[in-house]
Amino acid sequence: MKVSVLERPIKDFPLFFDVTEHNNPVAVYGCRGSGKDEFLQPVAIAIDDEEGTVYVVDTGNSRIKELTSDLQFVKHIENEGLAGRSCTGIAVSSNGLVVVNWRTKTITELSHEGETISQFSHNAFQEPIDVAVDKSYGHILVADNGLSCVFVFDADGKILFQVGRRGSHRGCFNLISSVTVGNGGEIVVADSRIQVFSAKGDFIQQLFGEGKGKGRYGGVVVDGNNRIIATRSEKNRNYVQVLGLDDGSLVSTIDSHESKLKRPSGMAITSDRHVIVVDLGNNCIKKYRYW
Repeated sequence: MKVSVLERPIKDFPLFFDVTEHNNPVAVYGCRGSGKDEFLQPVAIAIDDEEGTVYVVDTGNSRIKELTSDLQFVKHIENEGLAGRSCTGIAVSSNGLVVVNWRTKTITELSHEGETISQFSHNAFQEPIDVAVDKSYGHILVADNGLSCVFVFDADGKILFQVGRRGSHRGCFNLISSVTVGNGGEIVVADSRIQVFSAKGDFIQQLFGEGKGKGRYGGVVVDGNNRIIATRSEKNRNYVQVLGLDDGSLVSTIDSHESKLKRPSGMAITSDRHVIVVDLGNNCIKKYRYW
């Protein structure tokens, strides 16, 4: 790149840059095990926007690992809602954290110290696998794979409405992987495609990042600029897509070429335009610049 001021060259210019088509992690944390800096089948992650604190569901060790914004270990959080190696979803609430346990079919809100604040279930639950919190409305969203739908509850655990049913048509799901909330309260759900609903559950659109080929989405999040970031797994490829929420256009792809993803699952975004991906197959988390 050549830069000049008043048509005069600047010292040490022109500058030369190495350009690569690959996007590799800027940080990797964790490995297989049960120690302080280790995971056993981690699946979900959430970040406190105000503090930048990172919470990772370490499912195989029945605990939550709390990390600083630069991925330094703080502590482990334990709670009954994490028991049985069956906790598969986490979200940040106004009071602390909300987790879902698919085996006990319970939604638990807990403090950052691990104390239970509240807990509820629903007789229709079959396989609740992910949870999201809409702080604007105080709603708790629970994705259920058994019924292929998303249940929406108020803050007290009272059912408000249900989104979707089993099927391949618009507004239907097969093997939901995750649910999140958009900036306008949109309900965003991922299976083999990404579907967007209004805050009241009305279908808006479906997105396919690269056509309608075989493959499945894992985690999905929406950033403050209405970009959808989602992990996707295909037969011989695991990667991250950045999509436009408004038009579904594919903005970019993170291939993690030098640190291959293996069964990427949950993900969360930071305030400095990075995304942290849970790499279940490699028992670690990976941080990428996505914008």
